[in-house]
This record gives sequence, structure tokens and C-alpha cells, in this order.
Amino acid sequence: MSNVLIFAGFFAFVGVFIALAIAAEKRRAQRQREACEAAGVSIRHGLGLKDEDAARYFFDRTGLMRELRTGAKGVGFAGVARAGDREVVLVEHSYTSGSGKSQHTVRHAIVSVAAPGRWPDLRITPEGIFRKLAELVGMKDIQLENPAFNDRWRVKTADEDFAVVLISPEMQAWLAEWPREYWVTIGEGAISVVASGHITPARLPVMIRLVTELADLIPPELEMWGVEEADSGQGAGNSA
Repeated sequence: MSNVLIFAGFFAFVGVFIALAIAAEKRRAQRQREACEAAGVSIRHGLGLKDEDAARYFFDRTGLMRELRTGAKGVGFAGVARAGDREVVLVEHSYTSGSGKSQHTVRHAIVSVAAPGRWPDLRITPEGIFRKLAELVGMKDIQLENPAFNDRWRVKTADEDFAVVLISPEMQAWLAEWPREYWVTIGEGAISVVASGHITPARLPVMIRLVTELADLIPPELEMWGVEEADSGQGAGNSA
């Protein structure tokens, strides 16, 4: 009889735990929907929605973040907002990593605006604790004028000239004061502000503001970056 009671108690505990987890997720989703409404975000793909085409469409607009494992299948939430004359895409993506006891969910919150598709890939990510070790083995990143920016961020790109023009002194000072949880990717047709975890009600307006202000700080002359190379390539193809 005691064994039966133990098993019954265990399954009851598991049932209560699952019920509480489901209720917590429903509350989170409700808070997310309310925050989206307040921010003027139109939800196109979310919990309970089975719109795979919408998930794929918005995931394709996240630029370099398309490299995330499982691709559009990992999109749990997607929407679009207007910020001035810009359209802002929001995507929450997750996938499972590891197995057994080490299995865990990797989740990203991504907010993106459009950028010229010919721009080179560029990543502005937080400096890690292994910065000095990386420098010792020759893995140096681009150093700019602002020491606070250099201490805070690692810039990775194959086109240093592009990075130097894009990350102006004004942008360096601004990025040096950013909240610690966010980073930036630019390329593949998008400027994205990224964070680990959910698109929470607190994060939503902050990420929209950061990505639009970042886009506004980019020098106008970069709109034409790469045009000459593209034109010369087309000319060579036509002459061939």
C-alpha cells in the first residue's frame, strides 16, 4: 500500500508541476500579446498559430540570424511594428541543444530592420573574459577611436573599411552605454539587435528603440556601399 501511495503522490506532483508550467506559459503569452498591442506590433505567428509561411517569411528577414539551428522551424513568435517610417520585424526563436541531462533550450529574441543586401557581414558582440588570450594567439578585432567602446565590444567583419565608416564616433559613444544583454548583427539584408531569451514586455520597446536608433546613426553614404562592385560585376558578365 505504501508503494502505491508513493507512486500516486509522485504522479500527482508531476501533474501539478505540468499544470503550473502550462499556466505560467499562458500568462507569459498573454503579457507578450498585451505588450505587443501597446507597442503597435501586429502578431503574425505566435503560440497557437500554425502559420508556417509567416514564420519563414519573418525569419528570412533577420539577416545573419538565419544561421540559427532549425531555421524557421524554431520560430515561436513573429510580428511586425512601425517605428516612424521603418518596418520592424520581431522574431523569438528557440532550439534544443544537448541530450539527456545536459539538454537545454537555446532561445533568441531578434528585432530587425532592412538594410542593403550588398553590405558585408558585420557582428558587434560583447567582449568575453578570454579577450586577452584571444589577442595572444593573434585573434585581434577591429580597434576604433573610443576606448570604452573597444573595451566593451568585439567587432568582426571581413571588410574593415566598412566597419570604420559605419561605426562612427557618435555610434561608438552610444554603443558604449548600451544595456549589457544586447548585441548587433548586420548583413544579409538586415540590421538586427539580439538578446538571449524571450521577447519580454520589458524588452520589446527597448529593442525596437535600439534597432531604429542604430539604423538612424548609420552614415547616409553607406546606402551606396558596394554599388560600384555590383555594377562592375554585372558589366563583366554582360561583356562575357
